[in-house]
Order: sequence, then structure tokens, then C-alpha cells
Amino acid sequence: GYQGGVGALKAMGALDMGVPEDELQGLIDGWRNANPKIVNFWYQTQDAVRNCLDAGGVWSGPKGLKFYKKSGFLLVKLPSGRKLAYAKAHLAPGNYGPAIHYEGQGDKAGFTKLETYGGKLVENIVQATARDILGEAMLRLDEAGYPIVFHIHDEVVAEVPDGQGSIDEMNRLLAVAPDWCQDLPLKGAGFESNFYMKD
Repeated sequence: GYQGGVGALKAMGALDMGVPEDELQGLIDGWRNANPKIVNFWYQTQDAVRNCLDAGGVWSGPKGLKFYKKSGFLLVKLPSGRKLAYAKAHLAPGNYGPAIHYEGQGDKAGFTKLETYGGKLVENIVQATARDILGEAMLRLDEAGYPIVFHIHDEVVAEVPDGQGSIDEMNRLLAVAPDWCQDLPLKGAGFESNFYMKD
């Protein structure tokens, strides 16, 4: 769902899974036609960032997002109020109009010039928003007597003595929507075990 094309499907192993190369573009087109709201999210986000970098000021994006520049950073104000920051963000000529560039961590040590686009920006926004939701849930779990020993992406591991708490209560606490996203449907799912393992 992050605007990947034929190259992305190949990188994810589509050809190794037996998908004929001449069907890849059709898969992409079909998915995009079936998910117009997501596709619009990519392009609305990209347009807001381009406008911000070109003209300055504060630009509103979808879902209450705000985009603005400050001290050489492109800032994206998330629904939680937290901000994503892209260093030295600017526009440069690209294959599909003005391209969005910034400095960030590449595949080697140190910062390097990177290019981004609507789908990748949305990926960052979605992951950051998910982190904010999980962060609030982790505080609730801890306050309710579920001491967290570690977490992995969207998974929380708490260690409690036998006979205390329940997975049902943990799931209920994980599914509480924060005040800033009350309309977001959330659900927790998990299991109990005597040692860590994947479900």
C-alpha cells in the first residue's frame, strides 16, 4: 500500500512466487483501482509537501496532517501532535515533476541525500502514527500492572506472575483509541505462554 511499482513487486519476490512478469503491472493497477482513497492519500500528501517546499507556509494535508518548514527541516505534524522531521528538505527536478529531496540515513553510515515521494511519506506517517498509538497503549498496560519487558514493532510482551491479569484485559487496554483518533477502529490480539515465541 505504499505506491510501489513493478520494481517493488520484483524486490518482494513476486517472480520467485510464480507471478509472471507481464502480469505485475496489472496487479498494481487492479490494487490501485480497488483502493482509491489510499492512492489519493499518497498524492494529496505529495502535493502538500511540494507546495510547502515551494511556497513556504503551513499546508494542510489529509487526515489533519500539517506540513511546514522550520530551521531547514520539513516538519509533518501528526494527528498525535508529534512531528516527523526531514533535514534539508528541498525540491529538485525529477522524472515526474519536482522531486522531494532531504538528507537522511541511507544504506551506509552517515547522512546522505535521499529522494522521497507521496507513498513513502505516507509510509512514514502511518508507521509513526502506529508508534504513537502503541506508545499510549504501553503506558496504559504498565499502569494496569502489566510490566513490559520488550516490544517488537506492533507487539508488546509483558511478564506477569501466574494467576495475575489476563490476555483479555491486555487486549482491551491495547484497543483503547487515543483522544486524537477516536474514530480509528483498534483491536488487540495475543496469547499467553511461559516463554517468548511468535504466534
